[in-house]
Amino acid sequence: MKKIKLYALRGLTRDYSSFCQTNYESLNESILKKVIEEQCWKGFDLNNFNIPEFSLCSSDSGKKNYQFDISSSSCPFFIFSEDAIEKLVHILKPRGQFLPIITSSKRKKYMGYYPTKPLVNMIDIEKSEIDNEYLETFGIKEINKLHLKQNAKLDDYIICFSEDRAKVFVTEKFRNEVEQAGLKGFDFIYTKVEITVL
Repeated sequence: MKKIKLYALRGLTRDYSSFCQTNYESLNESILKKVIEEQCWKGFDLNNFNIPEFSLCSSDSGKKNYQFDISSSSCPFFIFSEDAIEKLVHILKPRGQFLPIITSSKRKKYMGYYPTKPLVNMIDIEKSEIDNEYLETFGIKEINKLHLKQNAKLDDYIICFSEDRAKVFVTEKFRNEVEQAGLKGFDFIYTKVEITVL
């Protein structure tokens, strides 16, 4: 049994702006609702993909600019800057799908990204003290109590679970790549968690 340190993949909205989707009339039409309730970690059919549009939202401290390289307001649908994609493409491309988006940014380019490689049925329900019905309805409640089955093969960089369609985690190795690349706006301060592999 060993403990694995992970981080929830999030933007640091305390200090950095983010994108908010604008082209939907109800929550049911939003990209957030679609990825969680319809896609379930499956890639999109680009022929039928309704391109989401995003405008700039202020940081928690009131800042409003395009200095960030990640936006997670529609997590698990992420937005990465062109620079982030260029520097992390060897990680992102094999583990998910890049998708077109429209943003309010005139100079800096961004693209959508959706992970498509979850761990399938690898959560030990009993050891994690999770009610199966609750898990199917609401997802993982307390990630720090999560226990994975002994034969779970964790990815080196990005980890998500078939049992929870909303949460995406990254490893220390991913964090190192982001920091070495000098990318901005990733939250590795408030998102640290631990899971247990039996």
